[in-house]
Amino acid sequence: MSRGKVVDTWYWKRPDATLVKVPLLLLKTTQDRVDHSPPFETIRSVFRVEIGDPPFEIEGTDCEAIRKATWAALDKRFKIRWERYFLVTIMPESPWEGLGTGFCLSYTECERGYCWDGSELMRQYCRTGRDFKVKPWPGDFVKEGKTVKACIPATKANDKALDEFCRRINELRERLEEFLSPEKIQETLSNLGSMRLLPNSKDGG
Repeated sequence: MSRGKVVDTWYWKRPDATLVKVPLLLLKTTQDRVDHSPPFETIRSVFRVEIGDPPFEIEGTDCEAIRKATWAALDKRFKIRWERYFLVTIMPESPWEGLGTGFCLSYTECERGYCWDGSELMRQYCRTGRDFKVKPWPGDFVKEGKTVKACIPATKANDKALDEFCRRINELRERLEEFLSPEKIQETLSNLGSMRLLPNSKDGG
């Protein structure tokens, strides 16, 4: 049997987008005869795939069956365990015109992936591209300038708690609206130190 000739090359994409090169070999068995000179008659031909990670080899006459078996072995080797998470973000917001301040609290679903090599990934759905984006796991808590991001498991309890947290913030906003009504705004600004809703000023005033 010959050592094999590469007749095609397949590429399988790992979950981290790395391409795995899979050569497809053609092996031929010839009938060597001392009374004949090459080329000898081919009596058997098979296709073969050999990969090192994971240790896997297969041969046969059906290329598609070989490909499916190879893909199954690679899927099993590089499988990622995904868990649902919430990405909670608080970022400052400023008005387009004039002076002022504010913030935006948001939370979206993402997935935390535990990889075969011990690394971790984040998978998020990108609405603009209508596809999933995968990147290294940022950590359970990240502060980027004045923006704070936290990742927590997407449990029913956390979902309910985040919904309640948003409800209370809306309630706080409504109370602030009352303090800034035309009838109360001057009194509010004159007595900021007595408002329990706001922290004391840095100078103690």
